[in-house]
Amino acid sequence: MIADGSGAIGLGGVMGGESTKVSETTTEVFVECAYFDPIRTAQTGRALGITSDAQYRFARGVDTGFVVPGLELATKLILETCGGEPSEIRVAGHVPAPRPPSSSTTPT
Repeated sequence: MIADGSGAIGLGGVMGGESTKVSETTTEVFVECAYFDPIRTAQTGRALGITSDAQYRFARGVDTGFVVPGLELATKLILETCGGEPSEIRVAGHVPAPRPPSSSTTPT
C-alpha cells in the first residue's frame, strides 16, 4: 500500500489511486520510479483480482538498474512535452541486485 496523510493512494506495482490521477487541470506532477517485488506484486494482483499494465510488468520482473535512468527519461519527456521545472531527484532505499537469468532462457 502506498499512502500519505490522506490515506491510501495506491497499491505499489498494481494500481494507482483516484486521488493521484492526472487531468487537464494538473499543474504539478510527482514522478515516482520504483521497483516492486515481482512475487508480492503478482500475489497482490491475484488476491485482489486486479490485472493492470503495471501489475503485468512488475509481476514478470523489471530491470532494477533502470529505476533512476527511467525517472530521468520520464522527466525529460514531460519537460519536452509540457514544459515546467524539475526538482532534484530523491532516492529512498536501495536498488536491488539484478535477478539472475532464468534457467529456462539458458541455451542447452
